[in-house]
Amino acid sequence: MKIGKVEIQTIDIVTFLGMIITLFTSILNLFQNKKSMYINNITKYRVTWLDELKNHISKLKELSNVTNLYIISRDIRDKMNFRCELERSIALIKMHLNFSKKLDRKVMNNIEEIKSIINNYLLLNYYKDELDNVDDNNILEKFYIILEIINEKCFLKELIKLGGKKQNIDELDILQLKHEIKEIYDTNTIKNIKTNSNEILQRYENELEFIQEELDEVIQIYLKIEWIKCKKETRMWPFTIYNEDKEIKKLYRSYRNQDKLN
Repeated sequence: MKIGKVEIQTIDIVTFLGMIITLFTSILNLFQNKKSMYINNITKYRVTWLDELKNHISKLKELSNVTNLYIISRDIRDKMNFRCELERSIALIKMHLNFSKKLDRKVMNNIEEIKSIINNYLLLNYYKDELDNVDDNNILEKFYIILEIINEKCFLKELIKLGGKKQNIDELDILQLKHEIKEIYDTNTIKNIKTNSNEILQRYENELEFIQEELDEVIQIYLKIEWIKCKKETRMWPFTIYNEDKEIKKLYRSYRNQDKLN
C-alpha cells in the first residue's frame, strides 16, 4: 500500500492497529480493575456495616423485651447499668444510619420511641414503688421529693398528661414542666395515678410491642434495600440504575401481603 510517497506494507498496518487495540484494551482493563477493586471494597465494608447494624438492633431488641423490662424494674441495682446499655445501643444504631434518608429517619424515630416508652415504664415503676406505704398526709411531700430527682422530659410530659393537661407542653423545659406538674397535682391526683399505675404500665407494654413490630418491618426492608444496592453496585451501567423509593414501596407491599398470608 502506498500513501503519498511512503509505501506501507499491509502487515505494518495490521501490526499498528493491533498495537492500538492492545493499548486501548490495556487502558480499559486497568480502568475496570480499579473500578472493580473500588466496588469490591465498598461492598465489603457495606456488608460489614450491615452485620454490625443487625447486631446493634438485636441488642436493642434484647434490652427492650417486655419480660426483661419487668425484671429490671424489680431490681434497683441493675437499672443504671441497663439505662447505660440502652443509651449505648441506641447511639451505635444512630451512628450506622444516614439522617438525610427517609428510611433511616424512620428507624431513628422508632428507636427514640422505644427509648421514651422504656424510660416512662421504668420511671412509673419507680414512682409507684416510692409511694407505696406512704400515708395520705405525707404523699404530696414525698411526690415532690420524687419529682426533684426526675429529669427525663418525656416522663415529665407524661405526668402532665396523666394529670389531665395535654396542650402547650412541648416547648417547656424541665424546670417549667416540673412547675406545671406542681400546679396540677394534688393528693387525689397522685393517689389516682398510683392506683391506676398497673393499667398505665400495661399500656406502655402494648405500645412497646407495637413499636417493636413496626421496627421489625422497617429494619427488614432497610436491610433488603441495602442488599439490593450492593448487587446494583457490582453491575455495569445502565444496570446500576434503580428507583429506591419505588423499591421501598414494593417491599412494604410484599412485607404486608406476607403478614396477611401468615
